[in-house]
Amino acid sequence: MPSDSISHLRVGTAIIEPVNEVRDIGITLDFTLTLRTHINNICCSSSLSLHELSEIRKFLSQRDTEKRVVHAFISSKLGHCNGLFYGLPSSEIQKLQRLQNAGARLITRTKKIDHITPVLINLHWLPIEHRVIFKLLLFTYKALHGQAPDYFANLLTFYKPVRTLRSCYVSINLQNYMLLLTNRKLNLKKIYCCRIQLQDQGVSSSERNTSEHLDNRYLQ
Repeated sequence: MPSDSISHLRVGTAIIEPVNEVRDIGITLDFTLTLRTHINNICCSSSLSLHELSEIRKFLSQRDTEKRVVHAFISSKLGHCNGLFYGLPSSEIQKLQRLQNAGARLITRTKKIDHITPVLINLHWLPIEHRVIFKLLLFTYKALHGQAPDYFANLLTFYKPVRTLRSCYVSINLQNYMLLLTNRKLNLKKIYCCRIQLQDQGVSSSERNTSEHLDNRYLQ
């Protein structure tokens, strides 16, 4: 705790003492907002779960291991309020990435010496850093198109350039959008732009459902 911080806070007749960390909706916030303690807690509990799961892995199929076990004990922790991980130092993100890699290796029984990127692609798992950005872009899209609460949508405004840009005349159809999603090097900004243009150009509801299904696969 910094030496120049307040000693206490009085609310009515109650006196609230300052602490270095506080826990809210499952997130441990420290006074420096680095989330280091929260990330360490995730890694500690999830590593223990992975060790225990490895003991019974031979009795489970790959589908059961992925959908019922790893998603319940590992992916749920990595995805909980992970928008807060945006902008954190790469050293902290790498801790979570190593945890995700370990879960992927457990599911597919991949050796440690094998490259992990093809495994993540086969499982349709985005790396942690891209997963955080994708979720933020998805929240932004929903907020701009009336699919989010008003208190969240009111924080965002459309950018209006002072002059007409050449990019305004670029048309992107559903086929190009799907190619972007299946590309190994996903450009998340392009994905977001495609979603906006699909909505604005009046794409049919069946095509939009297809695109939303693809989004959900990459959020898992």
